[in-house]
Amino acid sequence: MVEQTPATLVEEAARLNLLPAEAAPPYQAALYQAALSNLDLPIVDYQLVRDLVCMARLESEGALEAGLIALLVARYEGSLCLRLNADSVARRLPEFEGRAELCAGFLKNLESGHYDAALVGRDAAAFRPLAVMGGGLYFQRALQDEAALRRGYQARLQPQPSVSEDELARFHDCMQQVLAAPASGVALQLNPKQQCALGLALLQRFTVVTGGPGTGKTSIVRALLRCLVRLGVPTERIALAAPTGRAAQRMKESLQSGRPPVGESTPDELTPDELALDTLKGQTLHGLLGYSPSRHSFTFGADNPLDLDVLIVDEVSMVDSTLMARLLDAVPVTTRLVLLGDVHQLPSVEAGAVLADLVPPGSSPCYSAGMVEKLGRLLPQPPVATEGTRTPASAMTDHVVQLVHDYRSAPQIQKLAKYVKEFSEESAEQLLALVLPGDETCRLQEDALSGPAYFGALDAWAEQHYLSAHYRSAVRYEVSTDVTITKSSSELKAVLGYLTRARILSTVHQGFRGCVSINEYLSRHLRRQLEPDGRDTYFVGQPVMVTSNDHARQLFNGDTGLVLRDSKGQLRVVFPRGEGALLVPVHNLPPHATAFAITVHKSQGSEFDKVLLILPTENESARTQRLLSRQILYTALTRARHSITVNAPRSVLLQACRNVVQRDSGLNL
Repeated sequence: MVEQTPATLVEEAARLNLLPAEAAPPYQAALYQAALSNLDLPIVDYQLVRDLVCMARLESEGALEAGLIALLVARYEGSLCLRLNADSVARRLPEFEGRAELCAGFLKNLESGHYDAALVGRDAAAFRPLAVMGGGLYFQRALQDEAALRRGYQARLQPQPSVSEDELARFHDCMQQVLAAPASGVALQLNPKQQCALGLALLQRFTVVTGGPGTGKTSIVRALLRCLVRLGVPTERIALAAPTGRAAQRMKESLQSGRPPVGESTPDELTPDELALDTLKGQTLHGLLGYSPSRHSFTFGADNPLDLDVLIVDEVSMVDSTLMARLLDAVPVTTRLVLLGDVHQLPSVEAGAVLADLVPPGSSPCYSAGMVEKLGRLLPQPPVATEGTRTPASAMTDHVVQLVHDYRSAPQIQKLAKYVKEFSEESAEQLLALVLPGDETCRLQEDALSGPAYFGALDAWAEQHYLSAHYRSAVRYEVSTDVTITKSSSELKAVLGYLTRARILSTVHQGFRGCVSINEYLSRHLRRQLEPDGRDTYFVGQPVMVTSNDHARQLFNGDTGLVLRDSKGQLRVVFPRGEGALLVPVHNLPPHATAFAITVHKSQGSEFDKVLLILPTENESARTQRLLSRQILYTALTRARHSITVNAPRSVLLQACRNVVQRDSGLNL
């Protein structure tokens, strides 16, 4: 798909008669000129604006068009609604003469009911394209999604039957047994917050566990599942799900990583029901709900609910509002629902901020005295009761746990990520102090932003990670001709381990500093070095990422494998699969891309020893600059375990910290 430039957008708008006439009202022409030159709206959105204006028979004013364009920008940003105040409307529009006047006129007309006859309803039942509810302007579909979310949450946040003394005693004994009984040779060590999450998930039917990478969310799930089956929940009535196929696969692999390796003896403390947990398979939310692309509908919903006792959903920050609304409709309120995610990560690509609506960034979990008393029966260190004291009570009281201790990343990276997610102008100098001295753990690379210096930095990265003697030797490994390998040899495991050693992350696909250009450059450079006699498009040592789900081959969007030769000399892409591997001939791959560099969005849920983050420079397009945000920077930083190098000017780094993705909705839990 060819990217539309401002010039081509203007030409297309003129061809379709979308531009104001010469006798247009004041500021209307300036509005369109500024919007077409500075916003990223496709031409179809301008057609929608004209259709709605014609429907309202208000072609002779520019205020409605300004408001509609602001609403479309809010939707593009992922908001469910446009907040009806001057700042909210104006910040969605570029600078142009008369912006303040048009925004004020739009808000005044909307408040007076000037647009109601044809366009705007004042309640969810009104049959109008737009609706005003709770201080926000919505498209009808977004309003319906929000209403479904509110119903789903409120149903799960109602008081539930009290836990009996016998149940508390059973929960306590079960937790002690699971924590003491090793599943992988050592007793499970959970910190107080992790134990609180485990206890809360046993006591409540709806629990949200949020925390960054490495804070132990998977350990909690592993312990919770073992507790539940010991308490009598059949394995076949438990489901694991995630928004993407790769995230679902990682969920299963992470849970199995806590089990003894295949072939080794199983601890006697594990019950047959716990051993049966190995049969659980992660699946996508679309798969769980029975989504049909041809009919654009779901098998399961309010009229045909899922028959489950337990549902655990990972990477909830990536779930959009429409999908979460469908999920809540389909999951009975009696089902134990556990949501996991990182509230500071990038939100979903589509509209909504599901996790941020449940756990606003900067908020603290709130616990009632009654819940603290119950947790005190289960835990050696229960949380402190906060309801009605330092923390205001909310509907989410007793339903949230926030994990903070990172067991994975280097302390310096953790400190930098904390400065980013809690950024203030007062802390800017401390943040820069972490990266400016040239420390090998966190480093700001300002001297290699363009031209030969930039390509020199890429060459140095390639030399270090792909042209070392160790890597060259490793990728000469010959795999078998099997389709799958149940248990990989130690040599193959070591080879596939290079997939998580290092990765370049970029905020964009296209452009000089985008993934496509970086991958093309490194492929040309490395093909000659790694396979000088090779004549294929592919070459040994080349990482490849799948970009579209292929259920027949069990490959999912985001799966990353390594190109190797088999014993017959044929090129195959080898994908890690838990203790084993999946081998796919290069000509049988679904849509895919070279993956020396990937976008930050694609990196969510992954982790690498070393990361090189390429941010746009100050001279990049306005569109590229707008993609910079605190969330995208935090997400990139927290992919790194041992070191992070940021290739960007310090001004861009700080600007990213200042830009916060703000998605508006009417949910107030």
